[in-house]
Amino acid sequence: MFLKIFTILFLTTAVHLSAATNLTSKYFVNTETLKVRVAPNAESLHSYSIYKNYTVSVHEIKNGWARISRYKTIKVNATLKKEAKWVSAEFITPIKRNTSLIKVLTYSDNYQIHENIFHDASQQLINNKTCTINDFKIMRGWVESPSNNIYFTYCGGFKKYDKVYLDVETGAIS
Repeated sequence: MFLKIFTILFLTTAVHLSAATNLTSKYFVNTETLKVRVAPNAESLHSYSIYKNYTVSVHEIKNGWARISRYKTIKVNATLKKEAKWVSAEFITPIKRNTSLIKVLTYSDNYQIHENIFHDASQQLINNKTCTINDFKIMRGWVESPSNNIYFTYCGGFKKYDKVYLDVETGAIS
């Protein structure tokens, strides 16, 4: 009897945790500057700003606003209040990505800053058969070059003509 109850509780908890995990999705900012607010409305306090192509985890979307942080309890005038960080959902776009490629690109220099441009450029190079996922795996993604905003990787070998450059400001590949 104990084993049956334990099994039912375990499965219920596992299903609940699995469902909760799937609620969070990755999005990227699709506008130059996006204000992060402490409540889901335009009149609430502006905490800070995030910028174009920055990636956020969205926990829920409510009335056109996306919650990008977990709730935390704060004390305001001796009263406990739940607060989170919110952005206008109009200015974020869901990321639909090749998970195998993401795993190898996470080793790229400054991955958190340029995640979206690295993925898009890499996928384009794979689609046109210039590179393979294995090329990015061998190089551990994109490597920052001494030139500002230029990254490189090698595709198909390690000769000079195998080197591919990416300008993260323009997205140009050469």
